[in-house]
Amino acid sequence: MSDSIDLSSDPGPSGSSAAAAKRPFVGVHFACCHVYQRVYVTPGSREVLAHCPRCAKRMRLQVVEGEGPRENTIQVS
Repeated sequence: MSDSIDLSSDPGPSGSSAAAAKRPFVGVHFACCHVYQRVYVTPGSREVLAHCPRCAKRMRLQVVEGEGPRENTIQVS
């Protein structure tokens, strides 16, 4: 059994990290606890659910397709 690790080879970009870079998301700022959270949108989903990581306040956002400017960050009070 060998305890050495070869760190010289570069495995290249993984498929999961390349796919993660293209995943649609909504940035949510929970004003209740001054916390920012990135919520990923599941393809084909009609709504996004998020919870404040500190106080568990719930946020529900309807997903609609449309044209025009896109806001990626919302604030929840």
